[in-house]
Amino acid sequence: MRRPLRIAVFAVSAISCVALLLHLHRGPSARTESGSPAPPKPAALERVTAAKLFEAYTAGAASADPVYRGKRVTIIGNVATVRSDAAVPAVVLGSNLEPVIATGIDGNSAASLIPGSAIEVDCTVNGKIVDMPSVDCGPNGVPRPVAPEP
Repeated sequence: MRRPLRIAVFAVSAISCVALLLHLHRGPSARTESGSPAPPKPAALERVTAAKLFEAYTAGAASADPVYRGKRVTIIGNVATVRSDAAVPAVVLGSNLEPVIATGIDGNSAASLIPGSAIEVDCTVNGKIVDMPSVDCGPNGVPRPVAPEP
């Protein structure tokens, strides 16, 4: 009876050692300081200028929708106007002649934007709404200064 017990103890010890080695082999980047697994790094989003999005939808929603609609992108453009007084703050990117409407931007962030400043913000393309491309940056999208291309 002692021999099967020794084999079982040995097997459990061996499995524990292998598990520990696998855990250590993952390296420090696989865990946070608290010991919990680190969240996966999000994939970089495609960078699209407001002008490019406007041009694509001006050429036709039928050709632009399959490329952009429902896709999460980093939209880049100059702030044309800010409508922070509305129930849903909206930022017009690009220009007043070639606008892209961005909603879902955090109200405080929207109120602090300066017309003419270049920003980028992660958004989902809604398609063309009332003859203008529209993006949803919510909930609480936070615009940031334009980062240089890598």
